[in-house]
Amino acid sequence: MKASLARLAALPGDTRVHPGHEYTETNLRFAAFVEPSNLDVTAALERSRQQRLRGEPTVGTTIDLERRTNPFLRVTSSEIRTTLGIPPGTDDLGAFAAVRAAKDAFSGGSRSVDR
Repeated sequence: MKASLARLAALPGDTRVHPGHEYTETNLRFAAFVEPSNLDVTAALERSRQQRLRGEPTVGTTIDLERRTNPFLRVTSSEIRTTLGIPPGTDDLGAFAAVRAAKDAFSGGSRSVDR
């Protein structure tokens, strides 16, 4: 998974990404939990919430936005590592595994309207 995401992250920033699922709000709630000071995440989460309230899909993004908001592309973030208690000196693969485990265990509080 890490290698696949690294290949995607290496694409030009304006490359459009269209996932086959509608988990945007849930994923952004997790991103806000692990990196609460990330203003790009805050803005993307609010945008996603507004879109879902209007019944609009949230899928369709860019590599640039993913690089700025997706915790799986941000495993070097000191805030993410601190939030998740990833020990100093942990390599990126170990940090990636910790982020994945945290996402798997994340309840996210209130239920999303994501489908």
